[in-house]
This record gives sequence, C-alpha cells and structure tokens, in this order.
Amino acid sequence: MRQPLTPSVPSAPEPRFADDGLVAERFGDEYDHDVPMYVNYHWVAMLDPRELADGTVIESVREVTHHGRPAWEAVLRPTADYDPRCSCCPLLDCAVAAEEYLRPDEPRREGGYATRFEVRLDSVTGICVSTRELDGPRRGDGHDVRIEAAHDQAR
Repeated sequence: MRQPLTPSVPSAPEPRFADDGLVAERFGDEYDHDVPMYVNYHWVAMLDPRELADGTVIESVREVTHHGRPAWEAVLRPTADYDPRCSCCPLLDCAVAAEEYLRPDEPRREGGYATRFEVRLDSVTGICVSTRELDGPRRGDGHDVRIEAAHDQAR
C-alpha cells in the first residue's frame, strides 16, 4: 500500500535578538512572521514597522515619552528607495508610495505629499505608535496609538 505524500514544511528559525530584546536580524520573505491584518496593512506595518528601516533619511532621533511609555522619536524623510509593506496604506504617506499604487491615469493628491515625518516607536515593543506629517497639504495628519500594557520581551 502506498503512503500518502505529505508536504514537508520547513520550520522557521528563531530570529536573532539584540541585548535590548528587539529583533537584531530579520529573515527574508521565505518565513512570514506578519501579524494578522486588521482593516488594512497599515496596522500590520504599525505593529512591525520594518518599512522604516531602509529607504528613509533620519534627520534626528531623541528619547521621548508617549502616553507615559518610553519611545524613540525620529524625523524621517523617505527616499526613492522607500518600500512600504503596502503602498496604498504606508506608514509614511508620501509621493514614492503613491506612485507605486496609483495607475498613471489616476489623480495624485491635490497639493502634493509630505516629505518629512515625525515618527515614534515604543522603545519596549518596537511598535510604531505615532506618525505625523511635518509638511505638505495635510501637515499634522498621521496616527497615534496608546499602548495600555505590554509583556517585557527582553531576553
């Protein structure tokens, strides 16, 4: 009797963590560690803001408090290499992201897009808790999230 074939699925390796408990080295798209999507990919990007790691120029960084929690605040400027998780709902709503998802015949945002953003990451979880457009026609727009509690993942 022949045995049925069962697919072999490689198990994903554990990521390498830095001394602060945050992920120090990511794996490629071969292993998908994304959180489930809620409403759109903006939430996925917010919970795992890897799109901010490359394709941005960091103008400044400082330690701040965000709704009573320690956070890092940076002013970022997206470059032509900015590659959001999903271009229709990026963390940085900029022209680079819009050009990726809009068809050539679709209208662009009237007045253009922001070129500089204030971004805050919770320093314990790494979650992007805040973005704010610093220029452009929607200056001040962005998101703001309050973390009520978090389990300390430091290893």
